[in-house]
Amino acid sequence: MLEQLQGLRDFLSQCTDEQLKLVGARGPMTVKKLVRLAADGDEGAEEELFNRGGDAKRELLELAANPKVKSNRETIAFLLLTLFPSRESYAAVASMAERESDSERKNALLIMLHAMKSK
Repeated sequence: MLEQLQGLRDFLSQCTDEQLKLVGARGPMTVKKLVRLAADGDEGAEEELFNRGGDAKRELLELAANPKVKSNRETIAFLLLTLFPSRESYAAVASMAERESDSERKNALLIMLHAMKSK
């Protein structure tokens, strides 16, 4: 055990701050938590959502359909469109845009939707 710790210490001392990202083990992450992390720029959260596949897609679609969800709506739309592009995802984002009362957010959702559908 002591040898392993010494090896880890030696390895870490040679790394720059830009090369390291410390992630603590906090138990399983919920989709909502992963959305928040993705909104903060955590690419690992996006990868985790993608790796969860259909289960994550279903939960993202549920979040997109829930009018009570106010935070990270643009991130939810982005994740659906980029990780799980499908007619179902496009329809969910279009519905989000229809419900959006803020014109800037509505336009952002529509622009994102149009850009992804035209790929």
